[in-house]
Amino acid sequence: MKKQRLDAIAVVIQKAYRGFIARKRYEAMRNATVRIQALARGIMARRLAQTMRREKAALAIQSWGRMYIARRTFLETRSAVIRIQTGMYGKILLWRGNALTFNYSGQRKTSSRSVSAQQEGASSDQAAKLVPWAVSPVYATEVVISMLIAKLSSQRREESSEIRHAQDHLGSKSPSTTSS
Repeated sequence: MKKQRLDAIAVVIQKAYRGFIARKRYEAMRNATVRIQALARGIMARRLAQTMRREKAALAIQSWGRMYIARRTFLETRSAVIRIQTGMYGKILLWRGNALTFNYSGQRKTSSRSVSAQQEGASSDQAAKLVPWAVSPVYATEVVISMLIAKLSSQRREESSEIRHAQDHLGSKSPSTTSS
């Protein structure tokens, strides 16, 4: 009976020791698993952050490019409108007989050499009827602007079709449609 009691005590001690060892192994494995998962999550988070930084930089470059093109188009359009308006205002002044010239000091003066409609036998009102924009320079400007807008629209269509053709030819996709 004493042997049975000692055997029972030995089994309890062995059981406690094995449980202790098993818990230590489990904790070590669990800690290692948590560390590995944390490292993996850190690597993935760094990759995501790097991708986001690259996309942000790409968006900034694209935005700058669009701004540059829009600004250049605006300046070209404004320059063309100013040139056309200047020419039309000059014609209007010639038709009305009030052409202006500049002397060497930069001051404006009315030209005595201009051929006016009145010298040809027509009044200022009749001269204005001969040229529709002589009455309304705003009308002339609207016509010119609508012509320029139509021209720019056709240029943009041509540019976008050329870009699409080049992308099709190269077999590339835009960055927004690719998946990583």
